[in-house]
Amino acid sequence: AIHPFQDGNGRIGRGLFLLALLQSPDESLRALAPYLPIDRDIERQREDYYIVLRRCSGGKFHPDPSRYDYESFLRFMTKVTTKAFDDFDFYQKRHSTLHDFSPSALTVLKAFKEQPEVRLQSKDIVEETGLARATVAVALKALTEEGFIQRRGKGAGVRYQLLF
Repeated sequence: AIHPFQDGNGRIGRGLFLLALLQSPDESLRALAPYLPIDRDIERQREDYYIVLRRCSGGKFHPDPSRYDYESFLRFMTKVTTKAFDDFDFYQKRHSTLHDFSPSALTVLKAFKEQPEVRLQSKDIVEETGLARATVAVALKALTEEGFIQRRGKGAGVRYQLLF
């Protein structure tokens, strides 16, 4: 009921929220805001997000904005933002790890990022990247150990998938 557009309301709302953080009088918050994974935490709690949105409006449109209950939405967004701050160190370390990977491992990772929903076998990656099978195997091992991809299955049926 509070969504004015047929599509894109969530993106617009999160964009406005990020804009508010970027314009914060707190200098530290302004500096960190572009790097906070707020969307990721909202996505993880998608069901709760929609419950909170329905709670705000009671499921009905009101031309008078004062009839909406913004408090529950603000509590939810505060919780998500706090979680994003808690995760900041994790993502900072993860980003630093990227710089430690070999160029071959980064090439293999790029193959996953180009089709994130697909589970790839070693032979698919060899074809996609043009790297030698042994090089791909070493890269897959490094990417798996650092938690960037996940190994699924055993033997000839092993597939790898990007972790989010």
